[in-house]
Amino acid sequence: MAENLDNNKVLENHFKEHLLIRKLARVKKAYLEAYWKDKVDIQGLKNQTHIIEKIVEAYKLKKNKDFVVDFKVFFRDFALTGREAHYLIDANKPLTILEWIKHWENGRFIGQKYNFDFHTYLNLDLKEIEISDKETISFPEIVIFLVGSRQEQSSTLSGLELVNYSPSVEFEIIIRSTTTMVEIRGPYDLARDFVSTAISDTNNPLSNSRSYFVGSPDDAEKVKCMAPVRQVIRIDALKKMLNGTYTKVKASYPGTVTKSIEVELDNMSSTDEELDQDAKTILDKLVRAPLKGGLSFRYNEVRYEFSITKTGGLFFRKYVSEDVITYILGKIKLSSKGKGNDSNKKLP
Repeated sequence: MAENLDNNKVLENHFKEHLLIRKLARVKKAYLEAYWKDKVDIQGLKNQTHIIEKIVEAYKLKKNKDFVVDFKVFFRDFALTGREAHYLIDANKPLTILEWIKHWENGRFIGQKYNFDFHTYLNLDLKEIEISDKETISFPEIVIFLVGSRQEQSSTLSGLELVNYSPSVEFEIIIRSTTTMVEIRGPYDLARDFVSTAISDTNNPLSNSRSYFVGSPDDAEKVKCMAPVRQVIRIDALKKMLNGTYTKVKASYPGTVTKSIEVELDNMSSTDEELDQDAKTILDKLVRAPLKGGLSFRYNEVRYEFSITKTGGLFFRKYVSEDVITYILGKIKLSSKGKGNDSNKKLP
């Protein structure tokens, strides 16, 4: 594709205001105040919306290099949150993905159902966390922000065809230097259309890529037509790596006519935490059949829950900070090397 004209090129760290506000609104007020109190004039502001407005005003001015550095550190450590990563792609040369996107004609990539527009990107400094005695994984180093909109066609009584676009939705491509695993974060339909189109294309860094799939080999077979699977990471293996527990159990109960009983464990690590003896007796029998779609684990003394998507990715009930997602991906990285469980299956 032809390279964008100079006046149409997408600039680094050049967010549209409404999308930046949406990102900052997910950050806790205490974090906004603690980080920016000595960098932006927010003294006396009590309302989070007003604090964000002040930060955005300063961002638009970008008075000096120090502010740009401060903003990138803040974005990496606080504002870069995630809720859904439907695809974990093993890309051959992930660091070249940004250059490919920069050369989209008019900044746009045409999918099967959606149009994808290049919004902006960030190059972030290296920061790593330890996931085992000898293994680390880096925070995102390149974050690419795309906007997808769906093309809808309709006809009028006069026979004219009208083309409308649904409201745009932002999603992200996350690249780390310490792994070839690339995350596609965003709504399922949008992510699926982008991934399946890019992988089937013949001339880009995602061509013929394969995905890491958290789940069972049988489930992986059902989705490989959308994104070929490189390796299956069994949920049991990931649970072991995270020292986690399943969030729900469901099974038939001996001696009853009830088809099945489903119980939410509510962050329980063991049935010994149940103080009611009758309930504990039931739980002890039900836990033999966990629902392997949801996991609970503890990180930095805080408990988190996520479920496994039908594409073998991750979905949290609410937005979580980047260090939590990075930690989980580090464990998936270890599991993919066979260090979590020998039952993981590498597909041809």
